Amino acid sequence: MLTATGIHKSHDDLQVLRGVDVSLSAGEVVSIVGPSGAGKTTLLNVLSTLDRPDSGSVVVNGIDLATLKDKSLARFRNAHIGFVFQFHQLLPEFNALENAMLPALVGGQPEAQAEAAAMARLQELGLESRAKHLPSQLSGGEQQRVAVARALVNDPPLLFADEPSGNLDTANANALHDLFFDLRDRHGLTIALVTHNEGLAERADRQIRLRDGRVQS
Repeated sequence: MLTATGIHKSHDDLQVLRGVDVSLSAGEVVSIVGPSGAGKTTLLNVLSTLDRPDSGSVVVNGIDLATLKDKSLARFRNAHIGFVFQFHQLLPEFNALENAMLPALVGGQPEAQAEAAAMARLQELGLESRAKHLPSQLSGGEQQRVAVARALVNDPPLLFADEPSGNLDTANANALHDLFFDLRDRHGLTIALVTHNEGLAERADRQIRLRDGRVQS
């Protein structure tokens, strides 16, 4: 589904990624692990199109993302890629349903269609009774599940997560981990996640271990 070859990326004068080659197969869960400063988040950002590499290529389903202009890349990202971050990043003035609708609205769906898609995702995640609640009225675990609903509202085949359970207690973290694998099994999602959680990393089908900007064999 995704192949990245020869990825180099620097921030200012610091070389973060040094010729990284990785691939993701359809339907697998891959954890990206390694010490702090190894380049995990930078790699995730490049693979998920949030950032462009300095050199190298990222190909998703046969499409070389380097060939896409910024607007075309944004449309591709909206349709094909979902994101879950450590902090839910929900808009505080919008309720759960409105937050979950946002990617669909950005993608040009009519409001009624976007609302139906968002409600379906909330129902799937057990949040239908919380749809009209503001983020401040939700628990931490509920907030992160709303973020997952938002990430999946456009039914993307790829889901990227950066320390998704890093801000949760153990019980909510484990529930979120179970949710990722359940979603993979039900929808055939391909999931790549950065995590320091050893339990989650070991549950993944495969680990990509980074050190000093390189993949460790």
